Amino acid sequence: MYNIGIDLGGTNIAAGVVDSDGRIVCKLSRKTDKSASGAEIIMQCCSAAREALESCGMSLADIYSVGLCSPGAVDSERGVIEYANNLDFSNLPAKSIIAEALGKRVCIENDANAAAYGEFCAGSAKGVDSAVCITLGTGVGGGVILDNKLFEGNRSAGAELGHMVIRMGGEKCTCGRKGCFEAYASATALIRQTKN
Repeated sequence: MYNIGIDLGGTNIAAGVVDSDGRIVCKLSRKTDKSASGAEIIMQCCSAAREALESCGMSLADIYSVGLCSPGAVDSERGVIEYANNLDFSNLPAKSIIAEALGKRVCIENDANAAAYGEFCAGSAKGVDSAVCITLGTGVGGGVILDNKLFEGNRSAGAELGHMVIRMGGEKCTCGRKGCFEAYASATALIRQTKN
């Protein structure tokens, strides 16, 4: 049996089919249409998943589950993206939208938490008890493994490292605060700094 993983980003949506050993069978990437509504962007994720399946000659009948990772504050228990500033999401019921569209078991997690857990299980943090993972893209994310467990904190937002203030009164961040790590180290910030 196979599973589908979807990485929803502020710039791109990546979808891949993985086998039971975690090997990527096929994958694709497409631009995120940020002008669309939240529900429409989640449907773009579903379309990317279907296209990934088609590219390797598979169908939804071959799939056990679908996992979506998204930037922002994600309530993985309820399957709701509570807030994602780079995508303008607020209380988006992503899990139910995907489950209805694809008819499969769905898991949703913050993208940096998913990256940290992936590194802990099969990557550079394999074999350690605790680790910090920082993701750099449209925004800046963070995932933390403590004592062999993913640390999520209050409302699954305990490791939102991109929104730590590193410079009081500094550059304005897309979250509305000033001086966040993301306002200085994200791809968006680096492009802005290069143009100035």
